[in-house]
Amino acid sequence: MSVTKDDRFSGAFPATPAYLETLHSMCHGPATLSGRQYQLEASPSARIEARLKCSRCLQRIWDRPEAPLVKFDSQQLDPNELKATAENDRTAITLDEKRPICFYHVGKIVRPNDSGKSVWTCCDKYAGSRGCVEKPTHTIPPPNDPALSDYWRFYPTPTPAPVTPKPENSKKGRKTKRYISLADFESRKQYHRKAVALDCEMGTSSTTWPEMIRVTIIDYFTGEVLMNKLVEPSMPMRSMNTAYGSGVSWKDMKNAIRDGNYYRGAAAVREELFKFVSPETIVVTHSGHNDLNVMRWIHPLVVDTQIVHRSRNPRGLADLAADYCGIYIQNSAKGHCSLEDALATREVMHSMVRERMKNPSRVASLMEALLLDTAEDDQIDVEETNFADDETAVEETNSMKDELDGNFDEDSISSA
Repeated sequence: MSVTKDDRFSGAFPATPAYLETLHSMCHGPATLSGRQYQLEASPSARIEARLKCSRCLQRIWDRPEAPLVKFDSQQLDPNELKATAENDRTAITLDEKRPICFYHVGKIVRPNDSGKSVWTCCDKYAGSRGCVEKPTHTIPPPNDPALSDYWRFYPTPTPAPVTPKPENSKKGRKTKRYISLADFESRKQYHRKAVALDCEMGTSSTTWPEMIRVTIIDYFTGEVLMNKLVEPSMPMRSMNTAYGSGVSWKDMKNAIRDGNYYRGAAAVREELFKFVSPETIVVTHSGHNDLNVMRWIHPLVVDTQIVHRSRNPRGLADLAADYCGIYIQNSAKGHCSLEDALATREVMHSMVRERMKNPSRVASLMEALLLDTAEDDQIDVEETNFADDETAVEETNSMKDELDGNFDEDSISSA
């Protein structure tokens, strides 16, 4: 662990009670986090059903609510081509079941030396072309598939219990994993930070979902780099998104794995993360729902610079860093850097806190509302998300519901 020597970024911030209280008052309530695509439940079945895709063509199956019924004039249709079924008093009319609906490729995408465009090895068609293999049905995994449930399970920040269990309550006198000794508990508490800033870089998995490939965690007050490594994907990858955002290449990943300087999947990231973060730690992010979602992490105290910034339209981190701090980032042609982005997020949040501290009465009222944890403070938090007025709030809420990829905002990933 070390402190970055980049002259663009500040050193330590004053961890005074007033500063910490102000930062705490800017954390968002459950209603705001949920509305901004943060996950607050560990494993709801609705999350899995909303992400079911055909394992061949990767088309989302339950993408939208069921469309309203439309009355058809059966005399206008050829009865030999139709089949009607009734279920729950609803009638579905489908065309010939033999008509192919699933199109997919069986090869890989490569870029030949004599062509600037990527093609499929199975048919030599350009990447993005319609699949060369046709099937009359989709291949859909069951919603109760254990592997699918495990992949989409989220984990809240744990609170270790300072208890040593009695021998009779454990197997053969061994301590259970649920508890740690009081000495270990006190030692671990020393490493828990008051606040951290984080950023993740993401690639695209074979199922087209974002997959974490790099993570950076820094101590918000000291600027100490706590975690900064590549992350081995937990499933096959379609693209590393090197030039379009992640800055991580296939070669970088292979070298990191060869040298042993990497985290093996999101589970390893969380295991290391929880050494520094407790439920009382404030997590500072920018468009952090993308980061926490790929980490499969639920945390109660989050402050998101994109939410705090008062704007009708979400703004990228580079714009906020330039406007608030005069710092210019993400200028490399090689893509983003999670360390640079985490440091920039920290700087932007510091500027926002200093502005907020100029109005102590506002801080006190927000802090009181946050601690009450009632429906009223959720409303205050919505106001704190910087919607300019009620009409804007409705527009933003509707736009969130229209996002195609559920809890992953691909646009904000590219602008983060």
